[in-house]
Amino acid sequence: MALLLKTADRKYKRKKIIAIIDLYSSLSDKAVGHGCLVDISTGGASVESTIVFQKYQKIILNIPVSINERYSISGEVLRVENMPLHTYRYGIKFGRLKLREKLDLFRIVVPLLLKRKRLVS
Repeated sequence: MALLLKTADRKYKRKKIIAIIDLYSSLSDKAVGHGCLVDISTGGASVESTIVFQKYQKIILNIPVSINERYSISGEVLRVENMPLHTYRYGIKFGRLKLREKLDLFRIVVPLLLKRKRLVS
């Protein structure tokens, strides 16, 4: 439930997560590269990558859930922040998610990624 709570500074509270993901341009069916998922909520995510995306570009995040399962979610780049070493941090806003997609994100993806984070820490 914490993932759906509204906060004063943003609509949905984000969960801090570190996970390597594949990034796709919405115009291609091949991954354009990899990125690091930094945080996620039902409204969007922060991703760091050396791949260059433009503001308002539509992209797809392909998140590994298990060895055989991946979760894909599309979004739009709303913020581009330059970082050291030719890296960029992107603020991604997810499109309007259907109830099923929110439940999948909340009940399947986030708990598994948080569990993986605890194993690494």
